[in-house]
Amino acid sequence: MLLKRGWVFLFGLTLAGLAGQPRSALADTKPLALAYPGHEKPSCLSQPHVNENSEAYRKGVKQAQLALQKPYTSPESIWNQEVLTKKMHLREAIREFLDGKRGQSIRKIKLAGKKPEELHKELISAGFHHERVPLSSKKDDEGRKFWRRDGTKTANPQDPQVIPMDIYTHPDGGIIRVKPEGVPSPKYPRPEPQASKAVVYNLNPRQDKAGDEKVLDTRYRNEAFKVSDEGLPLPKGLSPKVGMRFLYDRKEIVKMKDPDAARDELKGWIKTIMSAAHIGLVADFSQCPKDESSSDTSRTSKS
Repeated sequence: MLLKRGWVFLFGLTLAGLAGQPRSALADTKPLALAYPGHEKPSCLSQPHVNENSEAYRKGVKQAQLALQKPYTSPESIWNQEVLTKKMHLREAIREFLDGKRGQSIRKIKLAGKKPEELHKELISAGFHHERVPLSSKKDDEGRKFWRRDGTKTANPQDPQVIPMDIYTHPDGGIIRVKPEGVPSPKYPRPEPQASKAVVYNLNPRQDKAGDEKVLDTRYRNEAFKVSDEGLPLPKGLSPKVGMRFLYDRKEIVKMKDPDAARDELKGWIKTIMSAAHIGLVADFSQCPKDESSSDTSRTSKS
């Protein structure tokens, strides 16, 4: 009985000592890695698309592959040189990344062929901050809707069927977005589970949604550019405004001799560049019905 009381007394002293410690000291007692919150199995609405196989499409793919190997300052690269000249802050961010002064944390991380939970563990161990948010169907903050697992959208971010997105940020300006369930829409350019790396403009931290930690501003407007798994800087979206160079002006395609071929060539160009920016994760769609509108028979599914 005396021994038992002694242990209780010592345990009480320990708790009292911890209660008197500053918050920073208590933080050191927390686990080094936060547990992955989990996710549902991706629905068949998120299975990959079939790659087109026309001669013009393949031509566009080949041209994009060659352009990706060119330095960002080359007129033959995927970058619009006129935009880079006008947007000095974008060009400067790219230069700092390539010079090793910004976003180097994401260069060390490989995304392809990994599971979301595997990436989570690796990123937390590498010093990234994790935040889970509902997957928005729009990039702005006004009138925003969120994807639900059945392919519909809702204005309620607390809906239990809302698709999650995991955002990982590093103080050096690197961010990684993971869509563990993909996007439940066959019409979406790349619906399968995926991850992307990016570098931001403003490195000054802000309060996270919980209000207890300062993290990078991950809003789209603060994103400077995407980064491929090989470490190449890529335009962050399908717009000349963010630096993407297009093979053809879409308005001029209708005036061409063979507009359909030009459209296919442009599709091959865009798909190749966007596939370099949005990297597929391990997913199993073996139980999904296969059809030409939503599946990709060239991709090997894994569990």
